[in-house]
Amino acid sequence: MTDTNINSLADRYQVLRQIPGQCCGGTSYDERVDNPTGEEYQVMKSLGEQLGIPNTPASHIIRLYG
Repeated sequence: MTDTNINSLADRYQVLRQIPGQCCGGTSYDERVDNPTGEEYQVMKSLGEQLGIPNTPASHIIRLYG
């Protein structure tokens, strides 16, 4: 996966984490963030697979996750 794709995923994660899902203080169910296999989960899973390789600098991960 290229850095561009990782950055796109990180940008999408930043958007999704701002959505107040029902389980995190929101007033209604939002499929994107409340569903255990929703978009937020899929983005986090992809980021984890790409950044979970040995020798990935912590500073890189922190920068992407915010």
